[in-house]
Amino acid sequence: MRFSEVDFRILDDTMVVFPAAEVKESIDLASVRAEDDLLLAYCYIDHLEGLLLAVLTSGHKEEDRFVFNDPDGDRKVSLKLSGLGESEFEFYEEDDDRFYDAISSVGQMDSEDLLMTRGMEFLDSMREPFDPDVIRVLLTKENIPDEECLVRIGKAQEHRLIGTLCEDPKQPFGYRAGQTLAFYVSKKEDGQPYCIADLNYRSVLTKAELEDGSLLKGTIHAFNLDQNENSFAEVLQILRDSEVWIPVKNDTLLSVSEKDLVPGLLQRNDKYYLPVFTDTAEMKDTTKKQPRTRMGMLKAIELAKKNEVAGIVVNPFTEPFSVHKKLFTTVASMKSLLEELN
Repeated sequence: MRFSEVDFRILDDTMVVFPAAEVKESIDLASVRAEDDLLLAYCYIDHLEGLLLAVLTSGHKEEDRFVFNDPDGDRKVSLKLSGLGESEFEFYEEDDDRFYDAISSVGQMDSEDLLMTRGMEFLDSMREPFDPDVIRVLLTKENIPDEECLVRIGKAQEHRLIGTLCEDPKQPFGYRAGQTLAFYVSKKEDGQPYCIADLNYRSVLTKAELEDGSLLKGTIHAFNLDQNENSFAEVLQILRDSEVWIPVKNDTLLSVSEKDLVPGLLQRNDKYYLPVFTDTAEMKDTTKKQPRTRMGMLKAIELAKKNEVAGIVVNPFTEPFSVHKKLFTTVASMKSLLEELN
């Protein structure tokens, strides 16, 4: 039988035998002998790479039995099964304890979420061949043509799945490869299931996406290009979960608690504002020379309230975004969208 003919669930966590001819020259195992025409490998699912074959050793067949060399120490070669889909193979079902140690060091402990999603057979028609954690998802957003993109599942929640985009969409959805989104399973008119992500509003974030401030900065830029209620709300939502840089007047921050911080305020006419920055590159040279601290936006709001400012201005020297003090409660009451993927 061929690898492409077998369900990934059956292949996972098995030992398989396949011809060495296609890959023999590309692997570096001392145990591969010139006369050997078979390879023994452990097949498993890697969350980021898909189905892999960890080559253990080589051998040949004598009459009706396999004869394999001892494993090649700690050296292992992993091959993507996607490149061997049409290769013939057999399962190796002999109880051969020579390979137990080698197998135990391969692969990873997958989360219960991933194991559960791999058992969802209704997703099979949308899975990428030989990469079962990657799903084809239809992206949809108002005034933008729908587009199908690949998403790697990371987490399962009630009524939705959360994953990471594997590629940059061709349409301007405001998402790029590596960013996280939530998607749902729906049905077409003919009853066939499909996955869809409604990108008219953001429904999930990760700390990694927010870490360098580029997502917040990009969302502010998008708002300035098209100022509407939805894009404004999206900036506030991302801001709610973001960490920002704040210049302070304290001589040193080594022994200063947050309640004793004295922020450097900006004055516009007779009003004062708390300046915050997505990253230190957004600060002016004079501001960069001041001590600065990083804190979550909710703590920045508390600092702004304490100093009785008229509002908060994000990146005031480049592409500013203002949050009036009347919106402090609105931002603070927003539900966090932070999720940690497996």
